Amino acid sequence: MDIWILTFFDKAKAMPCIGICIVKVEDFLSAVHKSHQEGCNPGGEVLGEIAMHGYVPPSEFMNVLIDEDMAERLDAIMDPIMEKALH
Repeated sequence: MDIWILTFFDKAKAMPCIGICIVKVEDFLSAVHKSHQEGCNPGGEVLGEIAMHGYVPPSEFMNVLIDEDMAERLDAIMDPIMEKALH
């Protein structure tokens, strides 16, 4: 299984990114399905990508709708970890 990062958009809004959801599944369609099951899919258009190898966010960020504030906290946690992993 892979960690998928789903980003949800509503292009009609001034800030088109609605939020992000991170799930661990086998493929994109399973990621979208899991986001519905977990209640972290707000609708709109969705873009999905497999997270970089070694990217394992803390459990509090899995299977939830991540807003801008949570995304900043997640970046603050993961950026140093990923930087170290790349060197």
